[in-house]
Amino acid sequence: MGKVFSWNEIEEGKIPAINDFHIVCEKMKLKFSEMREIVGAAICGSILNEGIDIRSDIDAVIVYSESSRSIVIKAMQSLSLVAQELNVPIELVLISDGQARRSGHGIDRSFWEHLEHSVENNGVIKINPQELIETKDTVLRDTKYCIARKGSVLEKRWARASIEDAGRYHFLEKLLSAPVYVARKVLRCHNSDLLKNGDSKKKVLEAYSNLFGDNPMVRLLHELVEFDKVYTEHLKMQIKEPQNKLYVKMLEEIEEQAPNVLLFLQENYRFLEDLE
Repeated sequence: MGKVFSWNEIEEGKIPAINDFHIVCEKMKLKFSEMREIVGAAICGSILNEGIDIRSDIDAVIVYSESSRSIVIKAMQSLSLVAQELNVPIELVLISDGQARRSGHGIDRSFWEHLEHSVENNGVIKINPQELIETKDTVLRDTKYCIARKGSVLEKRWARASIEDAGRYHFLEKLLSAPVYVARKVLRCHNSDLLKNGDSKKKVLEAYSNLFGDNPMVRLLHELVEFDKVYTEHLKMQIKEPQNKLYVKMLEEIEEQAPNVLLFLQENYRFLEDLE
């Protein structure tokens, strides 16, 4: 996820340093290792391959003993507070061992392959969660549902977003991250080997371009990813010299990308429909 910061966070200097991500990651590994209530865990994402920047977050999947839910939740709350103090966003996907054996755990094939990259990059603590989680291969159906839902949620949040709404920043984050998120899912759905060398943003762009060639959606994806980079550079400038009016204008420009993002989702959904 590429975080979009509020003006207050910029003004108050609540921007994580790169080293803070490594500190939090080590604390997560230690906590997962020392708790006997945690059966297995995996840290995922750019923290494993040094691709992090100030807008990154740290993802983790934790499979825990169902009889120890309250203990684990309290421990994760404490871990989240530590991360919050360092302004590092963390996303914890918690699955009980009982839930992991059933199909309603919410881990789809796309995230499953995200876990595979975690295994390859030494992100596993204790038992590999892949060995604990039951999966059923319904890739096309799940991918179509996910893209349709993503588009619907974005449109609803767009309709109620306003300058004063704290939820607006979350909407803008999801708006910027949606194109690569959807492209990654489409690639895996079409042929999982397309991302066998990694699923970073750069790898996704390369694989998507190779798959679709001169399709207008390739150019649109590159434009949307480039705009995400523009925000990152603007953020770095704001950290050095905060200017509220310029930042508000930047946020407005992100929001203006909403029609293009929704178009990208729509066209990819149509592509998947043609596969059936």
